Amino acid sequence: MIIKSKYKFAFKDKVITFIRVTPDDLKVTIKDILYSLANLSWLSKISSEPVRRSFEFNATRTVRELEKSFTNAADESEMKSRAGEYIVSVLSKNAIIQEENHNDIPLMELIGRKVKGNPGFDFYTEKNDALCILFCGEAKYENNRNAYTASLVQIETFITEKKHISDLHLLEKFTSEISLENLSKGVFGVSSAFSTKVTSDDLILIERIKKNAHFIRLVECVDSVIMVGVDLK
Repeated sequence: MIIKSKYKFAFKDKVITFIRVTPDDLKVTIKDILYSLANLSWLSKISSEPVRRSFEFNATRTVRELEKSFTNAADESEMKSRAGEYIVSVLSKNAIIQEENHNDIPLMELIGRKVKGNPGFDFYTEKNDALCILFCGEAKYENNRNAYTASLVQIETFITEKKHISDLHLLEKFTSEISLENLSKGVFGVSSAFSTKVTSDDLILIERIKKNAHFIRLVECVDSVIMVGVDLK
């Protein structure tokens, strides 16, 4: 993963972060993603042996299913179709951790109940500074399109449905009590992760995002916003 660009810009009374990343070779990226998903070192944060076994059971089933799905793809086009959202999700989360010094939290795909397909936010990160807030992340992939609208719409829907509140019990083992308390009170940030066309100009893209009605509404109801574009041809 290469950080292509990073901007901070003011919008209303908030400072918005925009990060643009480009993946390495697609097959290499898929291998890296599967490797990172299979790394269950985060289980060491769970002190209860029965609870740890439960998380391990669910995570292992999910990794096996994803590996089967990705490696059985006939060509790169099919691989991208199957794995596009995971590429956007994992690379965006990694970029936020690297560039914004957030704490890592396992993908919700790994710690949720379903083997494949998460019913809420795709990922969370934690800004563990004076603010102590969690960022709810949603990734969207659309073939040869800038998918920020799809991501923003889904985030709006999930906030309305209070998906972030329903995830509190899953996040408990991986974040601070203060961040959980803030999230429960409606103090949190969001990370909109989306595929971008390689040809899209950063500044033009930012200007279009700033005019997006879903973005404007979102900025007004959360404490912080991070936008991450992932180049996928």
